[in-house]
Amino acid sequence: MTTRGGGDRAAADDDDDDDGAAWRALGVDDGVARALCKMRMGAPTATQRSVVPRALEGRDVVARARTGSGKTHAYLAPVAHAVCARTRGKGMRGLRAIVLAPTRELCHQVRRACAKLLRECAPTTRAGELPAASAGTGALRQTAGSPPDVLAATPARVAECVREGYFPPGALEDGGLDVVVLDEADLLLSFGYAEDIKRVMRAVKRGTQVMMLSATMSKEIEELRDVIAHKPTTIDVDDEEDVDAEKGEAKAGEGTKPGPDIKHYSLH
Repeated sequence: MTTRGGGDRAAADDDDDDDGAAWRALGVDDGVARALCKMRMGAPTATQRSVVPRALEGRDVVARARTGSGKTHAYLAPVAHAVCARTRGKGMRGLRAIVLAPTRELCHQVRRACAKLLRECAPTTRAGELPAASAGTGALRQTAGSPPDVLAATPARVAECVREGYFPPGALEDGGLDVVVLDEADLLLSFGYAEDIKRVMRAVKRGTQVMMLSATMSKEIEELRDVIAHKPTTIDVDDEEDVDAEKGEAKAGEGTKPGPDIKHYSLH
């Protein structure tokens, strides 16, 4: 999930030659585009081509795409773009993005993927995660009290920090936070995190961008979307070629094959 594999090294090398042109065409920051190429992700997947431009417009996004379609970097690319933009400003450091994931294992993966991306394009920034419950409240208070630029955590841990006031004053409410991502939204709900998610969203500034990504869509996801997102763009991607793209197996330049079945519509 976090890096491209060596499944088609020659194709990946070809991708690197464009120095991020495909990503820049989506509107991604030049440094982020180059970083993605260094990570052998020169050719965006259908999911990434669909999600990234709309996220960069600042719109709330709800996307359904199958597992292995590149959903992680579909949100990490816009997140890194925002972090880079903020980093160039003066005094604009602090918590920029929260990624809510259903398990600690997925939080680890997201943190590692984001750290690798930021290391290439914004080396002074940090990606981190909240400690496990077994670490004790002191460790949680310390981490939340000096949060990284991008924080990956389960909803329960973030909700605990909100409830106990562990985040710095104004970190969520006063304009620093750019985006909240719900990764694997279907699993977040099946694991019983709905109320924790709502608690977190009540604490953040109104108008903070929301991105929800899921392998499936359900009535429960739609109900949560209606509560936490504002006029989101909903994206439905169904593309066989995107499966296992995050492992480097998706190939660019196959213009003879039919394009992905992508549907876009806005909810008003």
